[in-house]
Amino acid sequence: METARRSDVVVFLGPTLPASRALEILDAQYLPPAGFGDVYRLIGGDVRTVVLVDGVFHGRAPVWHREILDAMESGIRVYGAASMGALRAAELCAYGMIGVGTAYRWYASGAIDGDDEVALLYAGAEHGYRPLSEPLVNVRFRLEKAVSAGILEPGEAASLSAAMKSMPFWQRTREALSEATRAIDEPRRARLDALLLDPALDLKRRDAIEALESAALHLGAPDSVAGARAAHAAFMAGPLYARSYHDHQRLMKRAFPRARGERLEGRALVDRLLSSPGRRRALSWSLGARFFALAWARERGVVVPADEIAALEAVIHARAAIPSRTTWLRANGLTEAEQRDLLARHLVWTWLLTQPPERFGIPSLPAPGDEGPWPPEPDIEALRPLCDRSGLLCALPYVAAWCRLAGAAPGPKAAQALTDRWRDALRAVDASLREPLFQAIWALEKGPVHFGYTTWSLSAELLAALQITGSVAALAASWEESTA
Repeated sequence: METARRSDVVVFLGPTLPASRALEILDAQYLPPAGFGDVYRLIGGDVRTVVLVDGVFHGRAPVWHREILDAMESGIRVYGAASMGALRAAELCAYGMIGVGTAYRWYASGAIDGDDEVALLYAGAEHGYRPLSEPLVNVRFRLEKAVSAGILEPGEAASLSAAMKSMPFWQRTREALSEATRAIDEPRRARLDALLLDPALDLKRRDAIEALESAALHLGAPDSVAGARAAHAAFMAGPLYARSYHDHQRLMKRAFPRARGERLEGRALVDRLLSSPGRRRALSWSLGARFFALAWARERGVVVPADEIAALEAVIHARAAIPSRTTWLRANGLTEAEQRDLLARHLVWTWLLTQPPERFGIPSLPAPGDEGPWPPEPDIEALRPLCDRSGLLCALPYVAAWCRLAGAAPGPKAAQALTDRWRDALRAVDASLREPLFQAIWALEKGPVHFGYTTWSLSAELLAALQITGSVAALAASWEESTA
């Protein structure tokens, strides 16, 4: 007798991942690749979560953008990854669809375009949706690994990608790929063939698993009537940064009340705050540290204990000096929903800074001396809490942990340059702890965009941080045209 599956979660899945493997990750109703009308049919029923992996591209109309938007408007949480899901998520992330995985990030960043990147030929349901051709994103991913492994030169990988791109998607078979690699000399070709056939490098499969795990994490969060708990769970399961150009512009165009009834646009506010190189560097480090710490927490599934959330929320509200909620929201240019989302992120960050890193199995790091080239303290009072040195020092172990998790480390020249600049400040630091310190400092100097988080923006993160702490209202109200 077949086990009953939960009726509030639906996954559209076909050739990307066997349903048997998917069921090990997420209890859900599994439906065939989505086409036009399939998401519409879920609205108004029990479904509260949809994971869109596979969808039809040819022979039937594909799933519409409008039906996904309507589903989200009705309260359904929609994830997208790997295939049609990655494409639709990149197109709709600005409206709340949650994109997951490398294929999604490639689409969202513009590194790839066109539905043929993820399309493939596959057998019908009666044959288990067996793939009959190779998706181009899988080929690109494997060729990137071949370059990293020293098997191919970048130019050779680009030529092979272009050769496969020139074929109709249904002709991109393993045989065609093997033919395209015929010009590679034999010692390297044997290694390349093994890599191209390695099932562990199936990008679409990896992305689908990541999406199912993200949905499972969200569904597994304990229920609570507290709004802060729900917002925290949503943050932990949702994308860390998915701001589109439209989102960024909408935030920068937000207007804040000034004295004498005038209003100050967000763009003007942050541009002036960031006009000083010293301020920009201090804010870049502090907000970058916040990003890397939260990214590490998300990857590790770190969750703030439910019994601590209400107390933390009260502390944050007290620091933000919220007398009248409605008035405070209006003064800081926030809607109720925006305040909940920003509070969830701020809550995790605030809690992490109070925890000993050893609680999560990572070592504490000693504080470098004041002789180091630290960013200067901002000359504007409202910015000093954001750039507090003690908070930055508390974040360094988490930044270093993110570097280890991501495999990010400075090259020999960059490492030597760091050693030269920070030699005096690290003289008293044990040699075994200098490497993680260097990694953390290097990551802060580079910033999130360097590591592929192209939607991260210092301007947007600064404005959001000022909003959730209530500082933007005070800054706008007292702003003078000469402030710089």
